[in-house]
Amino acid sequence: MNGPAVVRLADYRPYPFDVPDIALDIALDPQETRVRSVLRIERRAGGAGEPLTLDGQELELVSARLDGVPLDPSRFEATPDRFVLRAAPDAFTLELEVLIRPDQNLGKKGLFWHAGVLATQCEAEGFRRITYFPDRPDVMTRYQVRLEADADRFPILLSNGDLAEEGVEGGRAFALWKDPYPKPSYIFALMAGDFGVARDRWKTPSGREIKIAIHARPGEEGRCGFALQALKSALAWEERTFGLEYDLDLYNIVALDDYSGAQENKGLNLFGAEGVIADPAITTDEEFSLIQRIIGHEYFHNWTGNRVTCRDWFQLSLKEGLTRLRDQLFMEDVLEPGAFRIDQVKALRRNQFPEDDGPAAHPVQPDSFSEIENFYTNTIYEKGAEILRMLRSLVGPEVFVATIRDYLTTFDGQAVTMEDLFDLFARRNGLDLDLFRKWLKQAGRPTLAARGAYDQAGRRYTLTLSQTPPDKPGPGGPLHIPVQVALFARDGKRLCAPRLLELKTEAESFVFEGVAEAPVPSILRAFTAPVSLDLDLADADLAVLALCDDDPFVAWNSAQDLMIRAIRSMARAEGEGRSAEPPEAVLDLVSRLLEQAESAPMLTALKLALPDEPVLSEGLEEIALDAHMRARARLRQRLAERCGARLFALHEALGGLDPQDRSAQAIGRRSLRCACLDLMLGGGADAAVQAALTQIETGPSMTERFEALSLIAHVDVPARRAAFEGFYQRYKDQPLVIDKWFKAYALSRAPGVIDEIMALEAHPAFDIRNTARVVAFYGSLFRQNRVTFHEPSGKGYRFLADRLLMMDQMGGGRPSYFTPQLDQWRRHLEPRRGLMKAELERLAATPGITARLREVVERALG
Repeated sequence: MNGPAVVRLADYRPYPFDVPDIALDIALDPQETRVRSVLRIERRAGGAGEPLTLDGQELELVSARLDGVPLDPSRFEATPDRFVLRAAPDAFTLELEVLIRPDQNLGKKGLFWHAGVLATQCEAEGFRRITYFPDRPDVMTRYQVRLEADADRFPILLSNGDLAEEGVEGGRAFALWKDPYPKPSYIFALMAGDFGVARDRWKTPSGREIKIAIHARPGEEGRCGFALQALKSALAWEERTFGLEYDLDLYNIVALDDYSGAQENKGLNLFGAEGVIADPAITTDEEFSLIQRIIGHEYFHNWTGNRVTCRDWFQLSLKEGLTRLRDQLFMEDVLEPGAFRIDQVKALRRNQFPEDDGPAAHPVQPDSFSEIENFYTNTIYEKGAEILRMLRSLVGPEVFVATIRDYLTTFDGQAVTMEDLFDLFARRNGLDLDLFRKWLKQAGRPTLAARGAYDQAGRRYTLTLSQTPPDKPGPGGPLHIPVQVALFARDGKRLCAPRLLELKTEAESFVFEGVAEAPVPSILRAFTAPVSLDLDLADADLAVLALCDDDPFVAWNSAQDLMIRAIRSMARAEGEGRSAEPPEAVLDLVSRLLEQAESAPMLTALKLALPDEPVLSEGLEEIALDAHMRARARLRQRLAERCGARLFALHEALGGLDPQDRSAQAIGRRSLRCACLDLMLGGGADAAVQAALTQIETGPSMTERFEALSLIAHVDVPARRAAFEGFYQRYKDQPLVIDKWFKAYALSRAPGVIDEIMALEAHPAFDIRNTARVVAFYGSLFRQNRVTFHEPSGKGYRFLADRLLMMDQMGGGRPSYFTPQLDQWRRHLEPRRGLMKAELERLAATPGITARLREVVERALG
């Protein structure tokens, strides 16, 4: 099997031409769309003698003109995938006309036909499916776009920029859009359809009025109010925090049914409907938060990604990591900051850390890639954000904001590199970032160890930090790691102010003077670095931090560490033929957490959640899945037995909350109620099952109803199927809720449920063309179900391989999204290890698979 072509950073060369302007005239039709483009082209210095080469994909050339004169066929070469003009002048206008067929574009890149709407997806290389163009991010161009279409079918025609003219002539609607800002082709967009529109306005600090509109399926515009407020909240935050105003007169968002994803296209964002449509009757607290975050993220790209973009795709984290950090900071201001930071860390450990630990490990700025679609990874987004967060910790929030402002001013309208950003940080703030930059090139993550010694006579505490570099590709050696630390007494009082330590060598000792007693160290407060943490604290010390630390992350992480330690210990005992029970320290901690639960409901809910895979196996060579799950179930059972009365009473007391109340306190109380229900079900009591069924039926909010359904999904009782059927019948006319229904079913861990899950493909509500439902169903089973996917017969593995082949043949899907668990095959015990490898080998031996799938399979097999 021939490997995919490799793109290397070292081979980067600037494009030999500038394309300052393009005018597009697009006659839209699902079956056949005619695209006329007029490109003004100028040869760059140093590009002498090079032909003009434009990218294309599945294009049918109709005509070509140079400076208004038809081109002689001997002057150019045109294939569906490329246009080459030989002996190109130094400055000229090129006019091209092509035909494309959106309804045949099943991969949904470029212009595609979906759910009655013509829409585009151009990132990363989709614009080449619309017309011939240098489809690379370092070509910055001003766009003028004229759209026309049948007025009855497509009364609303949208593109980037500001609307200059619109109307209807001879039954054809038309609209002329002008974007004054140069942009790369990957953020070009157009949308055409019949939409219901929710409108609002926003006034900037400078007095400009922005017209805001969200376009959705007719009848759904009434559910766009929360998204409008979320956008206005993001606009206000950007102005308040970074001093940045929106720069166009219009801001349009399209919510597309049956679609999954979000796009930051300049002035015209595209979202799946689940990223916009919100109503307390159908939307959970988690989904409200996600909508606000995604809308903020795509808006923040207006500056970090659109006005200043990446020179090449090796710089992808320059826009995605930076914008992810900005959306995190936005949400920390909107929600309870400590709890939101914990959610970020949980997602990082659940999704990015396993990427570090498997064959897909790569640095934030790699030296090569094969398929750009496989390059949009958790490492690029989440770890990229963590690296920039470390930089923010080192310079402080105010200096970080000022430097980003300087970066945006310096490079406005340009395509730049990670080095440009880091050079500016170093130069502007007098920093030596040579060691810190290694984070960009190092795959994997270090393990940070902390050991302390107390000198009672000298009232001195010495903390020694050391790091073990990852055994992954990269420069190796020590990294620059910021570590925020505080010290606590065993009665919970803090002994010193938090202090930011900087570890730059393999090991270094830091001295704290005037410490009155032997302290309990609070290490890596606010999770200041993306590392694995090795602590030697006693169970009692972890309990002190879990109960008393004023840093939410350390308090939560200490509770998690105590539980992980207990589960691993019980699993090891089982492997040695011994029976083991949870230590008293864990049972006592949960009892005490429940006593103080209502004072900090969200944080308590997070602390009560038992750790799961892959965190239970983080840092271990092998994943003892079955032993870990049995030990986890035993701990859950013992907690239910010890704390049952309090759990039931608290669950009852937290009922009846107003579903319209989205305050942090209300969200926390709903979360705590569901956390109690989770532990209650661990005891296996009929009363707990009945409490879950009642919550599904009568819970006042979708959060409570859906969480109860998700929890009953794991319970091996006849009522489980009845609960799912009842929920489906109740919400079968609400597509976004049925997406959740498929998700909950696919996450079920009930014994033998794999056959039920696979059979859902035959359910009348399942449609392989519904991208949102496919992601909810397949993504939940293949990516996040850590038990049923690994059903011992290997059915889950075969199901995944079959569906990867199916999606590959359909021309859609991103295989790397569905394979993170399969990537870990070497760490699993037999027979799972052999079964997973066999499916990978079957995929590898399948003739005709795409380079996109081939890269994922070859990488996994090594």
